[in-house]
Amino acid sequence: MIYKILRVILYPFILFMTLLNKKIRDRFFFERTCNYSFEKTNPNFEADYTLEFSSEGELQLIMPLLIDLLSEDKKIELVFCSDSVFKETSRLQSSYPNHLRILCLPILTYLPWGKNQVKSWMTSKHLILTRYDFFPELISIGSRRDIHFTLISGSIKKYIGKSSFFRKMHLKSIYKSFDRILMATKKEKENLESFLSFKFNNIEAFDFVFRVFLPKKYYLWKRMVR
Repeated sequence: MIYKILRVILYPFILFMTLLNKKIRDRFFFERTCNYSFEKTNPNFEADYTLEFSSEGELQLIMPLLIDLLSEDKKIELVFCSDSVFKETSRLQSSYPNHLRILCLPILTYLPWGKNQVKSWMTSKHLILTRYDFFPELISIGSRRDIHFTLISGSIKKYIGKSSFFRKMHLKSIYKSFDRILMATKKEKENLESFLSFKFNNIEAFDFVFRVFLPKKYYLWKRMVR
């Protein structure tokens, strides 16, 4: 609730900053333009999975999973953060118009009401985050009891090493909200368990490095995520 109130208070300031800063203005109108057109795409779409990612690298990380799910006739929602992946996500959506739709994460245009938020747009009951995009609106969705919440993660060290006590407590509460966490290596799995100070049965390790060379591991990947 505090976060929602804060976003409402900040919104006029964001609008004002669009007049002064070109990067903020470009991002603001990019979100508005993209998501307005995306709302018109498959309005009755009902997805099996919602996958969220930021960068091109993260999209490539989950690409084997995405292609496998599409090949199984699953319907997917992609939520991306960086405008650098807009071209690739649009191409994917054009290639699978009946099985895939996309949304630009509303960072600047987010308001706690209306359709311009992930909660109003998302139709699946399985939300998968890639890496560490712990935006409060995404965490609040994943924390719902009717949502299966998965994190596909990499390294944890740089996110907790210099964090304050309160930041670490906040991160612990976020990690505990996931139903399943998939770490990059066994060492990272151990690091996360050590950070959480307890054994979390749904933390698993999968060596992302070898996924390029060992396609059969895709099946292990799919089993872990699901």
